[in-house]
Amino acid sequence: MTLTFKRREIKDLHHLGTLVAENAEAIEPGLRIVGSNLNLGRASVELVAIDSAQTPVLITLGLTADDAMLLRALEGYAWCLEYPESVQKLVPATTQPEWPPRVVFVAERLLAHCDRRGIGVVAFYILGLPTDTEESIAATIEYATELNTVGAQFTIATPYPGTGFFDSASAEGRLLTEDWDRYDIYTPVLRHDRLSSDDMLRLKSRAYHQYYFRPAWAGKFMRHQWRRLTSRRSLTETGVVALDSSLSTGTDDAR
Repeated sequence: MTLTFKRREIKDLHHLGTLVAENAEAIEPGLRIVGSNLNLGRASVELVAIDSAQTPVLITLGLTADDAMLLRALEGYAWCLEYPESVQKLVPATTQPEWPPRVVFVAERLLAHCDRRGIGVVAFYILGLPTDTEESIAATIEYATELNTVGAQFTIATPYPGTGFFDSASAEGRLLTEDWDRYDIYTPVLRHDRLSSDDMLRLKSRAYHQYYFRPAWAGKFMRHQWRRLTSRRSLTETGVVALDSSLSTGTDDAR
């Protein structure tokens, strides 16, 4: 079976909130939704969750990322610091929550907003996770090309020492080497059930070629670079004018 990526149209914030709640574990392992539509003073957050470290998470949703969304989250966060019981009351009685809470933003049209503001986005993708197959990696590459960010980095799943990923891989005998110089996110160091080391290197190479050798990416990259160049030139010219103005004013005052 071939996996493919299909964009889902978001109807409204309620639809977006439902999708986030249903896929909380996929967004972040161990994330559990414990509340919704929480009023925090003059602000509100759509979802409240607890992460794997027992830290409350304020999840702010938006169809478009904008300043209003950011300010709403900041106001809610400030209210939590002043009145922690407003969030802690949602935590199960058997859980001792960590503090302060985290803030997570989920915006449906975040990339479109960044494009309009001239903000270049670089996305990072991890290939070769324990549940990956060649089909799922192909779907990830397709998803990356659909997003078409200014930059994309494709790395190979690497269990770093000191992480739970490393501990579980070591306990299961999946580590291919303990030569730490090879833990560079581009060299396979993990024994995979469905993919060989050669497979992962091939798929990583395929990801870079399939992503960057596209007219759609080249056009977006050139537009972004041109905008950066013209913006820098505009700032430089403005700075020179301001400097000339201040020097003239200083000369007049001296006289």
